[in-house]
Amino acid sequence: MAEFKLVDFSKSEAAAGSINDWVEKKTNNKIRDLISVDSLNHLTRLVLVNAIYFKGTWQEKFKPARTATRKFYLNDEDTIENNENMNAKVLQLLFVNNNVSLVVILPNERTGIADLKEKLAGGDLTKITGNMRRRKVYVKLPKFRIEQTIDLKEPLTEMGLGNIFTEYADFSDTIKTSQRLCVSEVVQKVFMEVNEEGAEAAADTSKRYLLLIIIEVRKCVLQRKTRHYKTL
Repeated sequence: MAEFKLVDFSKSEAAAGSINDWVEKKTNNKIRDLISVDSLNHLTRLVLVNAIYFKGTWQEKFKPARTATRKFYLNDEDTIENNENMNAKVLQLLFVNNNVSLVVILPNERTGIADLKEKLAGGDLTKITGNMRRRKVYVKLPKFRIEQTIDLKEPLTEMGLGNIFTEYADFSDTIKTSQRLCVSEVVQKVFMEVNEEGAEAAADTSKRYLLLIIIEVRKCVLQRKTRHYKTL
């Protein structure tokens, strides 16, 4: 259910604090400081925020006693200390009492991660998981924690939405106002942690609309944080 709140964006510190407090509560304190004070000003007219939080326990838990430090290869040269490899080409780990799962895709070569990311970009994972069958496997999976922020102006523009950031933006069908608006920023911030017990994830997206002044040539900047999770 949507929530609405009137705020004075000219008081940017108070407005940012109010939005960030809401986001923290909705994401179990995993997403913090989504909105910066300097991203709001007297031209800001609307901020839309969407928050998602998930925490799940594996149907088949990993035994902490077997957790050990191993090398995890990012490519043929760079490594970080973690559990080394995943003994599967495509692995789907199910959560307890939930229709959600973690899909892990492991490249055949240590140097294959970059190629794998490129092939998966814009792909449909259901085509990969559709023919999978359940079986017992022996798995070594790295424990990891990810926090990421990504600017989505470029990908949204590539999808044909570039006009929303310019003086040609038209939101008359969705926002009833006499003022000309354009999108200033779209921000997504993501948190994800995987361990022996299960996985915890949170994501939050905000979209900011600015008053568009035609006399002044404004550059409407979009920032968005996205999470790219390509796992085994």
